[in-house]
Amino acid sequence: MTQSNTRLYIPSPDDPESPYPRDPSAILLIGADGSNVHMLLTASVDERASRIVLRSLRPLFPAGNGPGCPEAASFYRAGGAPLLKAAASQRMGWDLGKYMLFTLQSVVQVTDLVGGLNILISQSELAPMNEQIGILARSMRIPLNPSLLPEKSGQVIHLNGLQTAAFLTLPDSAGTDAARVRRVLSALKQAMSGKGLRELRALADAVLPQLSTDIPRHVLLSQVLNIRRYFQYSLDSR
Repeated sequence: MTQSNTRLYIPSPDDPESPYPRDPSAILLIGADGSNVHMLLTASVDERASRIVLRSLRPLFPAGNGPGCPEAASFYRAGGAPLLKAAASQRMGWDLGKYMLFTLQSVVQVTDLVGGLNILISQSELAPMNEQIGILARSMRIPLNPSLLPEKSGQVIHLNGLQTAAFLTLPDSAGTDAARVRRVLSALKQAMSGKGLRELRALADAVLPQLSTDIPRHVLLSQVLNIRRYFQYSLDSR
């Protein structure tokens, strides 16, 4: 297992200035594809402020070279999501209660189910996105054309599933994984705005079978009724 030689200083989780404050509502979100971990963040619901807060955990796993988060992937390969959750908890200084793991294939499926997502793509994101689209098209065996983006961007682009997966897996030099997840969820909120409970249930029915989680199924199903309310919450990434 890859271990970091970098000594991390993380303030106490009870310190108001801590980037990872203790939060009993936080869930670990893991975006994985095969043995690679592309996204690692927490999501917590602030009911009082009607806000969902996303915090990237990739700075806690700085070691390794390669796509995604290689050091986190070494824990994932050794013991799956439970070991990665334990490692993240140890580095933050408090125990994460639950985790959800989703695959890039589920990102593709959900995005295409809602008819695509409108996301502002900057010029600096364009080249790495097209490179990542090609990589994912080969690894996931998805036809490439017409998935490459136009040469000039800096505008809102309607992304299909493959393009959205490529956007989420950009290197952190193009912004944090939490910020990208926030942008995708904001676009998903927009795509689902005005939809009735039947459409929201269909979305949940597509998402839930794709998740690997230690959250009891009856708890997940009970949260389906809250989807419409959560779509009204603001999104914040740290």
